[in-house]
Amino acid sequence: MALLDTIRGFYLQALARLPRHELRTRYHRSLLRGGYCYGPLDPVSNIILNTIWFDVMFPAAQQPVLDMIGPNSLTRLESRSFYGLASFLQTRYHNLSEHEVVQCLVASCGYLPCADRNLDNAASAGDDHMSIANLNLNDAAGGEAERQREKCIFTSPGIKDTIRKLEQQSPCTSTQEAYEAAATAAWHCDPEAQAVFLGSCKAMLQGSALSLLQSGDPLTSENVQYIANLLSPTQKPTPERIEKLYCAVIDGKMRSEAQQTRIYKKVEAALGKHLLQDGDPMYELHIICSANDSVCGPEYCSDNDNALSPAPCKFRYSHVNFLATRKGARSA
Repeated sequence: MALLDTIRGFYLQALARLPRHELRTRYHRSLLRGGYCYGPLDPVSNIILNTIWFDVMFPAAQQPVLDMIGPNSLTRLESRSFYGLASFLQTRYHNLSEHEVVQCLVASCGYLPCADRNLDNAASAGDDHMSIANLNLNDAAGGEAERQREKCIFTSPGIKDTIRKLEQQSPCTSTQEAYEAAATAAWHCDPEAQAVFLGSCKAMLQGSALSLLQSGDPLTSENVQYIANLLSPTQKPTPERIEKLYCAVIDGKMRSEAQQTRIYKKVEAALGKHLLQDGDPMYELHIICSANDSVCGPEYCSDNDNALSPAPCKFRYSHVNFLATRKGARSA
């Protein structure tokens, strides 16, 4: 759970860094389909890099404009990233148990080049071997409570023993095989292609593109287009085929769109209460990250305002997480 909480933080940072227009029109799809946090860079940079690459390689036939990531979509994505991280280390080091793999990932804060001392990309980045024992978790965790929690986990004797065990081993497989295992465990649509990409992406990116990804600053539309151009294949990829929608799928899509519209109006109304001195809105909605409609209830519906609900009951409140940008600021 500590590792999943950390991964959730990585995704919130990545969402805040991606430009609003592109996130709403195209990158929300590629993020959910292939924006995993494993790779040769830090987890947040990996998410952005994998998201842009997926959109380049597997473009959508249609690009709907969405203001909200589905309630369970982000949770599923975090779990798949976790499966990918764990499968990478287990494929590289067969003698590590699942529990020991998770301990290494918690100690390295999900940063593969730090967890795996033999990762080829760590040396190609120009850095000497960075031992897990030298990783400063205080900068990655954020918040005093998180710092204390990570400090307690990191100094536990069991994790220290696991770190020594990993650092004394030699990898059993190549980096590309481990990336392919990670992509398979994460349910990527083309594990082999992603493994080849992650093994060569640093060579594909120029120094300026790597600096943009790893700077931590918000990316502009021009920034992401520049990175996408560097990742574009020589042969134009074929957009995915639109499958025939059955009645159950159409019904679910209608409910999802109705939920998005309702929650979007509520968030806009909440942001509309914060005004500048000239009367303009203080904040602009960046993206709605998730929502829980099942708060306080259920109660029987006596009216028809919830006609798209599959059950004749409704809940009184919703809990919504969203990112907003203050007027005049660059970051969400």
